[in-house]
Amino acid sequence: AYQLFNMLQEKYGTIASACERIGIERRTFYNWRNARQINIETKRKLLRVAIQEHPIETLKFLTIKAKERTTEISSHLIETLRRHIIEEENPEKLKTLITTTKTIINQLSTPIIENIHHEVENLLKLIDEKASN
Repeated sequence: AYQLFNMLQEKYGTIASACERIGIERRTFYNWRNARQINIETKRKLLRVAIQEHPIETLKFLTIKAKERTTEISSHLIETLRRHIIEEENPEKLKTLITTTKTIINQLSTPIIENIHHEVENLLKLIDEKASN
C-alpha cells in the first residue's frame, strides 16, 4: 500500500495533494507511515484511486504481491503436509493425508496463466492485429 501511495504522490507532487485525492488526512498518512499499518477503509480509498489513476501499474503491483504471498503460503502448506505425513501413525489417516497431499500438489502445479488462457489468447491476438497495422 505504501508503494501505491508513493505512485500517487509522484503524480500529484506532494503528500498533501495525494492525501486530498485519496480522501484522507495528511495525519492519517503520517500515522500510517510511522506505524507501517493502515486501516481497511484507508486501504480501500487508496486502492480505488490507485486503480483509477494508474490501473496497469496498480494491478501489476497487486498481482506480483499476490504471487509472492501465494508462494509463501504454498510453501508453508507443503511443509505442514510433510510434517503431518511424517507424524501420522494411523494407516487410514495416512492414506487420506497422502491422497489429499497429491491433490493439493496437482492443484498447485497448474500455472495461474492456465486459468486465464482465453484472456491471454485474446490479448495476444489483439497484439498481433495491432502490430500488423
